[in-house]
Amino acid sequence: MRFAYFLTICLLLSITATFAQKQLLRNNLKVVVQGDTLLSPWAGGMNAPQFSAVDIDLDGKLDMVTFDREDHIFTPYINKGDSGQTAYRFSPEHLDIFLTCECEDWALFEDYNCDGLPDLFCGSGSYIDVYDQDTSGGKVTFTQSYDNAFSKYSNGIVLWLFSARIDLPALADMDDDGDLDILVWRLGFNYLEYHSNQAMEQFGRCDTLVWEEASGCWGHMSEGNVTNDLFLHDTMFCALGNFSPASCLNKMGAIDTPTRPGNSTRHTGSTTLLLDLDADNLKDVVIGDVSFNNLVAGHNCGRLDYAYMDSTDNAFPSYDTPAHLELFPAAFYVDINNDNIRDLVVSTNSIEDAENKHSVHHYINRGMDNYPDFRFQGAGFLQDDNLDFGGGASPAFLDYNQDGLMDLLVGNVGIYDTVSNEYKFGLHLLENVGSTDRPIFELIDDDYLGLIGGTNVFSRIQPTVGDLDGDNDMDLLLGSVSGEITYFRNDATAGGTANFVFVTSQFESVDVSFSSAPYLYDIDGDMDLDLFVGNQMGNIAFYENVGSQQSFDFQLITEEWGFIHVKDDFGGRFTGSARPLLMDFDNDGAVEMLVGSITGKVEIFEDVAKALTDTLPTIGALFNFDAGSFAAPASAVLDSTGSPTILIGNQRGGLYLFNTLPINTDPIVVDPTDAIDPSLKERLNLKVFPNPTRSVLYVNLTLPAGARTAQLTLLDAMGRSVHQQMLSQSSNQLSVAHLAEGLYLVQIEVEGLRYVEKLLIRH
Repeated sequence: MRFAYFLTICLLLSITATFAQKQLLRNNLKVVVQGDTLLSPWAGGMNAPQFSAVDIDLDGKLDMVTFDREDHIFTPYINKGDSGQTAYRFSPEHLDIFLTCECEDWALFEDYNCDGLPDLFCGSGSYIDVYDQDTSGGKVTFTQSYDNAFSKYSNGIVLWLFSARIDLPALADMDDDGDLDILVWRLGFNYLEYHSNQAMEQFGRCDTLVWEEASGCWGHMSEGNVTNDLFLHDTMFCALGNFSPASCLNKMGAIDTPTRPGNSTRHTGSTTLLLDLDADNLKDVVIGDVSFNNLVAGHNCGRLDYAYMDSTDNAFPSYDTPAHLELFPAAFYVDINNDNIRDLVVSTNSIEDAENKHSVHHYINRGMDNYPDFRFQGAGFLQDDNLDFGGGASPAFLDYNQDGLMDLLVGNVGIYDTVSNEYKFGLHLLENVGSTDRPIFELIDDDYLGLIGGTNVFSRIQPTVGDLDGDNDMDLLLGSVSGEITYFRNDATAGGTANFVFVTSQFESVDVSFSSAPYLYDIDGDMDLDLFVGNQMGNIAFYENVGSQQSFDFQLITEEWGFIHVKDDFGGRFTGSARPLLMDFDNDGAVEMLVGSITGKVEIFEDVAKALTDTLPTIGALFNFDAGSFAAPASAVLDSTGSPTILIGNQRGGLYLFNTLPINTDPIVVDPTDAIDPSLKERLNLKVFPNPTRSVLYVNLTLPAGARTAQLTLLDAMGRSVHQQMLSQSSNQLSVAHLAEGLYLVQIEVEGLRYVEKLLIRH
């Protein structure tokens, strides 16, 4: 079997972010939820995604790219469907395409330079950046062409084109002249600004952006000050040009009585989609509002060169199931089922107090691309293919049923309940129902221990496990937003499934003020577990266990262990949210401290032996990867390769998976470049017994000529070295009675070659 160990990861850390992401970020562990295998379990979740169709693998089929406002994160999905089918799979190997694209609040793909390739338009604060797509090198790349794009306003002044960061503008060729125009919401008012691209008029070509304000109140309509109604026929603040409303065809009913909302400051926050709803070659509009849960459509009965809205649909699409999200819907027009007719996807544009689990609704278009007939298909589009826990996923590994396979616990900030308008936080249990050759996770309990609906002490749950009472099973600690820690003792029978019993919500009087993130680890080698607790300020408190394996007694040693202070980009004192993890990351025999934070990065700190006296140095971010925000790392050895699997949770409620397994794990092949030598066992006449064992392990071997010793390393299921010793000729033995039951790896190294086999300890 292929053995790619921690050293492999250490080497990969030193190379580029692109290589690390493409080689280690994976979607290759199977996850089953309610009997269905998820297509994209490790895509990182989604809360407020925006949707665009882009051929990212250059196979001629349009793939799906999402950009999430929650974390400013792109997620590529490869189109795996045939005609009439909807099937998209997360493609981590294409994430590097967007590494240089700095979008903040929105991202839309439209071809502005007429090369047939959708270019990228980004919200950058309240301004707009543009990146050109290029495929000349045989892969998709994006290069910035406009930094804060300009427009010539009606007063003749050329300024940066302003679009409030909470808004979502619309891009389309409004006048059908071949160049790309844009609609934005007017600063401080309820009107849409139309900026016409003058590239064709001025240069006779469409490969540039020459925006000019053509109308400050496009369509002679405005949105209500305190409602999301569209007020039509506004000719008081929007003077009529060379157009007569009487000539309007009024396809949707009689002309409304002119009504205006007044010229007061509007409530900022609207999303905008342009499409032709009635095959008249005019752009109609679909609008979502920051304070409402429905979409409103406005129908354009004007001309190509002059928009005039004559009717509205206040519950769009009213002829089917109207779009209804808890807050601030945004509509996107993309073909999702490969029939070359665009469909409607609706998601929330809000990053708080809104649906975060089933916040993407989709409609199949049974009509034509320019005369759609939208039919509701359900909620959770692409979300249901993710392993998504709503908001703030924090993972921890444990073997909860003591079968030798590591299972998974995930705490969260919560899934937003649209009935109670509260976040329902809890623990989710995924059992490893696979094998050591092929791990498979199945969600078996989405309210493990019955925490949902409990007190706020369990909000932003941060789990960690360890044997606190010396009974050879894993006990459970839960950090929370309160800054305290809740303790569940495991009263399982020997070799039995975990039986967590609540003990206290004020474990050892620990209180780090806000957002406690505990982690148990024997840092001083005295055979009992010590306690590290990250907090919202970005520090890590250290509590030494001055008790014993059977009777813990945690004493606060320092509130700033290693003088670590992770923080956000602005350096705010209360915006760090440190989440610690200890592991021998580079296999040098000494552990490193890995710390996730609000930044989305997991920083690696070395020289932990000096943590009580010196500031720990950092060697950079884990894999140079940005998970979005509130990165929460966890690690374990899941399979017989011995290499660690690392998970990183994030604020979007999803998980990213890093491992060294091949992308296609069935079958697993031997890498001839690896230092592992399967024949070493026979050459050494090696015997490791008994297996399973209870208390003593014997290792017999015959050393090759010239070799005086071999080294044995015993690794636990978290990939941590729990014992090392030099092996002499013939018989050796080591005591394992003090080790917890579970799966271990025995590694033998001789003259640069390694042999590894699994060991099961049963007491």
